[in-house]
Amino acid sequence: MSPKSKRDSTTKNQNNDIYMDLSSDSSKDADCKSSATARSSTQFGRVNRIILDKNSSEYKKRRERNNLAVKKSRNKSKLKTQQTMQRVAELKAENERLETKVAILSKELNFLKDLFLAQAGSAHNGELDLNLTNRSHQIDNMTSIKLEK
Repeated sequence: MSPKSKRDSTTKNQNNDIYMDLSSDSSKDADCKSSATARSSTQFGRVNRIILDKNSSEYKKRRERNNLAVKKSRNKSKLKTQQTMQRVAELKAENERLETKVAILSKELNFLKDLFLAQAGSAHNGELDLNLTNRSHQIDNMTSIKLEK
């Protein structure tokens, strides 16, 4: 560590000590306040909270404001939950509709494949390539397995 950086760190430590001393003095001043409000302070002199007498009007106002804030927060949370549940119901209904549509389209595809194979078979005098027929059934089976997942 260079001599200059040692001096800088020493100066910083001294400044912190002074600041700490000032903060401890401010906490003593806070303790000298009236008995209706007692203040607790942090080591840096900031006031954390004020402890009020439970019979004071200030305490009652703060409690009332806090109760309203809590009620508002709970209502907001409840509304958000209801909206989420409604969205879930809508998505489930849409999912069922789409699954039904997929099933209908799969049946239509199978019908058209069978129709195509029947037409192709009649065009070739009843001679069909059996590999093509087997392959179409394999594709149908794979499609139905994927849909089930």
